Amino acid sequence: MKEKASKSKERKELKESQELREPKNADRKRVQESDKSIRRSLPKELQEEINMFQLVHYAEEFFETHKRGIFRRQVPVKEMLCFSKEIIPNSLTRLPSEASAKEAVKNFKAILMYCGDRPTKNESIPLAQDIIARAITHPELRDEIYCQLCKQSCYNPSKESTIKVWELLVLSSIYFPPSRDLEKWLCNYMEEHKKVNACGKSSFFRFLTRVYS
Repeated sequence: MKEKASKSKERKELKESQELREPKNADRKRVQESDKSIRRSLPKELQEEINMFQLVHYAEEFFETHKRGIFRRQVPVKEMLCFSKEIIPNSLTRLPSEASAKEAVKNFKAILMYCGDRPTKNESIPLAQDIIARAITHPELRDEIYCQLCKQSCYNPSKESTIKVWELLVLSSIYFPPSRDLEKWLCNYMEEHKKVNACGKSSFFRFLTRVYS
């Protein structure tokens, strides 16, 4: 009798425990849905600002200083993280040599051509192969390439170009990883981009977020 009563008590406690957990799960779901609703109601520009913020701290620590104009004023980090059709004058990140920096500039040019932001007679596949091969041959450029791709996905006015950028991010994630320094920020950036950008609905973007989740 005692054993039967003990089992009955255990079942009752288990049921109560499950009932306690269920509201918490429901609350968590409501919070997530509320967060999505709030993000959808935000202006597109503010959504992009929130997204870009994920990489700002990394950029402040690891980016090269860019200057412009007669007075050689420093380009703000946030501006360096935004889409550009112009070829970058130097690498985004600090690299070990001038030769590496030149390769970084060549890579950015290849990204522009692959995404249709710069005229080219080259086909897409050789351009993508060139970008991937450069990262494999020059491991010091891997974080640079990821940062270049993130830059081109932020405030990009062209949906077609943005999709091409994320195609390159998927290919990059397959062939070479980011450093530990960048990985956390890159994951956060992808997660935020998934919440606010239409590309989050595509299969290749879902694949990419699974790789770094």
